[in-house]
Amino acid sequence: MLLLLIVVIAGVAYYYGYMRYVDMAKATKNESKTIQKRIDVLNEKIAMRPLYEEAIVDSKASIDAVTAKYGPGNTAEKDIMFVRDFELETGGSVSSASFTDDAIAFVSSGTDENGQPTVAAYTSALIMNYEITYEGLKKAMEFITSYPERMTVETFTTAVNEETGLLTGSITMNLYSMKTADKTYKEPEITDIIIGTDNIFGAYGVPMNGENEEQ
Repeated sequence: MLLLLIVVIAGVAYYYGYMRYVDMAKATKNESKTIQKRIDVLNEKIAMRPLYEEAIVDSKASIDAVTAKYGPGNTAEKDIMFVRDFELETGGSVSSASFTDDAIAFVSSGTDENGQPTVAAYTSALIMNYEITYEGLKKAMEFITSYPERMTVETFTTAVNEETGLLTGSITMNLYSMKTADKTYKEPEITDIIIGTDNIFGAYGVPMNGENEEQ
């Protein structure tokens, strides 16, 4: 009877003692395998980190190259300066010009700390009625296509003025801009204001600093 009691006690001790630790050991071993898998994944990512960093730099450079072609905004004053430069570069004249305000073309879903979109793209239209020589027209196309800020020609018309031999017509352009955290619109720098009666680009300049200038 005593022997049987000893056997029962030993069996209970084995079941609740040894087997319990065996189960704990199995659980610990399985957990270690899971942890080791995570460590292996992290080690792989660490080994690939230089490639990831290089890819991020390349992607940022590509994004910057694209966004650099978009100005920070289009305004009436900026469009007027464009028309002036168009005339100076091509030797033609613009009899009239009209433009629209910036309209939202795209807004990113991401926002900054102020709740504003991180990227917002805009478009506006500029319509010019021109008179120009054939050579000037070729310069006009080159001027538009090489302009540092993004724009496209929407419509283009031209006809020969039989009296003057010049080309006349109109150009409608779409102007694009983008506003981001590092793109801030600045007013065009105007060095002087030209006034005259025979020619709006006449011979008298009014300095912006108020200094007198001889005619």
